[in-house]
Amino acid sequence: GLCTTTDCSLREAIITANSCTGIQTIQIPAGTYTLTRTGPDEEAADTGDLDITDSVILQGAANAVIDGNAADRIFDIKAGQTVSISGLTLQNGQTPLFGSAIANQGALTLNHLIVQDNHQTDKSGNGGAVFSYDLGSSLDISDSAVVNNWSVIDAAGLYNVSGVMSLENVTLSGNHGYAIAN
Repeated sequence: GLCTTTDCSLREAIITANSCTGIQTIQIPAGTYTLTRTGPDEEAADTGDLDITDSVILQGAANAVIDGNAADRIFDIKAGQTVSISGLTLQNGQTPLFGSAIANQGALTLNHLIVQDNHQTDKSGNGGAVFSYDLGSSLDISDSAVVNNWSVIDAAGLYNVSGVMSLENVTLSGNHGYAIAN
């Protein structure tokens, strides 16, 4: 559907932001937002994960949770995008490959985030929670916690293949597999 001032799902907001030029801001009210539209891999945020194809700022209110419903990763950030995510809990993302909460190819800033209980399920993948993997990518995390994530191979918490990663006041705890690979 279409976003209006009185009716707009998180998925609709992402799709609308992707179609606009410039950096859009999406404010996410308190509550739990469960991803329920499953489907085959596509890159327009219509089903499965929330594909981010244009720069965006996501700001969560206190107690705002995005739940991947153990059906797919939560966010897939495409190359060349600048994305800031703050004030959210990202949980229950699941993917066989990499980045069950976030797969990042852009310039990603995470602030005041909890990334918990996400699962990478196949031994051919890496990065249980956050996977940053493009040569031009960056991953800056501050005042956040990456806890109780799981990976079959390694880097259950954070995996940075290339690009720049910066951590400030980040808790890594209870991750199954290595907590971090850089």
